[in-house]
Amino acid sequence: MELAYVDLGKATYSGTFGGSPVTGGSVKMSGLNASVAGTLPLNPSFSLFVKAGVFAWEAKARDVTGGAPFWGKEDGGDLSFGFGGAYNLTKNFGLRAEWEQFEAVDKISLLSVGVAYKF
Repeated sequence: MELAYVDLGKATYSGTFGGSPVTGGSVKMSGLNASVAGTLPLNPSFSLFVKAGVFAWEAKARDVTGGAPFWGKEDGGDLSFGFGGAYNLTKNFGLRAEWEQFEAVDKISLLSVGVAYKF
């Protein structure tokens, strides 16, 4: 089982909406992800894993449309999945590299490298 806070960062945008110019647009997205993970140990130090779960997300947007400020918030819960590899430095501490996809407002992919602590 895995529980993670996921910060997908901030994206910027501009363009037109209904013929009105849109400027200074930004969207921030983050949420909690709960997954079930399966591990395939290849040797005592290295293993591969896959995971699937649920991503409870929140997106906040703001821009100026036709000279008027706009802000909005949307949230939801969608599927997530991923795969990767782990290298154990000790019994409780290791390194991980993984690719994850979150089905939120759109399909969002995340490639990460991190540390893991097992307790």
